[in-house]
Amino acid sequence: MGKASVAVGEKDSPDLKGALKKEREEHQHLLADSYAAVMDLTKQLQIGEKNWSRERLELLEHFNQERSQWEQRLREAQSKGTQ
Repeated sequence: MGKASVAVGEKDSPDLKGALKKEREEHQHLLADSYAAVMDLTKQLQIGEKNWSRERLELLEHFNQERSQWEQRLREAQSKGTQ
């Protein structure tokens, strides 16, 4: 009976090795997919940050122009009031 269980164990061993190899390959594939997703999201984040930086500068520039115009109008109104 001991020989029979060894024979069964030896017979199952290639199946077990095959299953482990398949599982390892699946894990490697999932890891590669996860890495690709992380790299894609990182690139999207970098693009978003670059776009926001550009938009922020444009908004600040526009705000400064608006503020300058209002300050000029205020000075003109004050000068008319003192005359």
